Amino acid sequence: MDLVELRKKKKAETEAASKPPDDSSAPAEACDAEDAKPASDGGEEAGAPSPPGEGTSADVVPEAPETGLPFGEKGGREEERFDLLVFRVGGEEYGVRVEHLSEVIRPSVLTAVPRAPRYILGIHSLRGTIVPIFDLRRRLGLPDTPAAKTARIVVTKLASGLNGFLVDGIVGVQHVPFGNMGSIPDTIPEDGAAFLEGIARLGEKIVILLDVEKVVAVPETVDNY
Repeated sequence: MDLVELRKKKKAETEAASKPPDDSSAPAEACDAEDAKPASDGGEEAGAPSPPGEGTSADVVPEAPETGLPFGEKGGREEERFDLLVFRVGGEEYGVRVEHLSEVIRPSVLTAVPRAPRYILGIHSLRGTIVPIFDLRRRLGLPDTPAAKTARIVVTKLASGLNGFLVDGIVGVQHVPFGNMGSIPDTIPEDGAAFLEGIARLGEKIVILLDVEKVVAVPETVDNY
């Protein structure tokens, strides 16, 4: 090969090297890889996990029950309960705490006490123990009515001894959450609230809780006899 042909070959190689690359000659694999990228909303990659607390069913907060507390929280005494003996007097339901209860007996013949208040019906001998019996209707200032067949005497035990209350009938023992207890409404006159400890809510019913200590307290001077 002579010198002229060598120069022509060298020039052809130089021109070929200086030409820009043809886009159509890009590897098909690169194009396929770009097309294979999944589309996503909002410019984020599809399949990326959602941030915690957004759009998951576990983050739906249940509606709180009517306790005045966030769901799942309990008041300090919300789960604590006390037992209440509920009975009827004058068409209303009253109650005394079971810790003050000795027993419930049927009415029997009583021995009258001279110059005793009208609300003390007399005394009863309970297995040798003298028990004063109160007419709870009269003690609460309710109208007198004849004793019903369902009438019972609720015998309570206090530091001062045993006392009995004549009631119209026994409803039963109820388990009352402390959270269902309320104070005496201000609308009740002071004399009417003198023997009351509080108000207990039992479902749709309201039970008046008696303060037994105050009910059995008899003033030293009594005009009503």
